[in-house]
Amino acid sequence: MTTTQDNRITGSMMRIRGQHPFFGTLALYAEIIVSNEVDTAATDGIRLWINPEFSSSLSPDQLAGLLVHEILHMALLHCARRLERDPHIWNIAADIVVNDTIINDTDYA
Repeated sequence: MTTTQDNRITGSMMRIRGQHPFFGTLALYAEIIVSNEVDTAATDGIRLWINPEFSSSLSPDQLAGLLVHEILHMALLHCARRLERDPHIWNIAADIVVNDTIINDTDYA
């Protein structure tokens, strides 16, 4: 991770912790990995991957929203609860729930 990316992610995490302590507390349990292995961002329920090129194109609000988005997938156990469901449809449904929470509970939308 470059210093700039590290600083941006750390700054966003600090902002989340200050503005939304609940989401900030959840974020304490996330292992964040900056990697080109994902197109945008992803989680397996334990780790959170962020593409450095994608994340560098985001505004501070968008980056905070992205982090909260993935953290909510983790907190709501979306990976573990998918089971045998269609992954594409499950992800759409999970994104609806997560994005609604972000829109209603933060100013990161």
